[in-house]
Amino acid sequence: TRAGWARLRFSLGGSEGLVATSAAFEVLPGAPATLLMAVEPSSSTAGEAMYPAPAVRALDAWGNAITSWASDSGVAVCLASLSDPSACDPLIKGVDSLVKGVASLRGETSAHIVSGMAAFGDLAVVAAPSEARTLLFSVAG
Repeated sequence: TRAGWARLRFSLGGSEGLVATSAAFEVLPGAPATLLMAVEPSSSTAGEAMYPAPAVRALDAWGNAITSWASDSGVAVCLASLSDPSACDPLIKGVDSLVKGVASLRGETSAHIVSGMAAFGDLAVVAAPSEARTLLFSVAG
């Protein structure tokens, strides 16, 4: 179902029978079902904010853009291994990751959907990863 304004039309007995049309009503987008990369960072230096800042667009199961989402959890991001992207490393903040010698994210790792986008403006990779990594975005109910 496409989001937007709609009316229902009921008929009984074909074109010459009884016809009733509802008042206009709004069909709102459903829950987020797909996240699309809207802005991909082109470069990143360890410890500095990614540029441009990564952002994702959220769509419902019917392809409608979600303009806002009231969920407390919003969209989350983690740093995942390319060899196993389903498993994200624990999000270790700041200096702790340098001490442990693992690559991790610094900055806000969750964002609310606003005007159809969830943006991560201060996200940085702390310490160079020992293997190829990818950003993994997810949304929870």
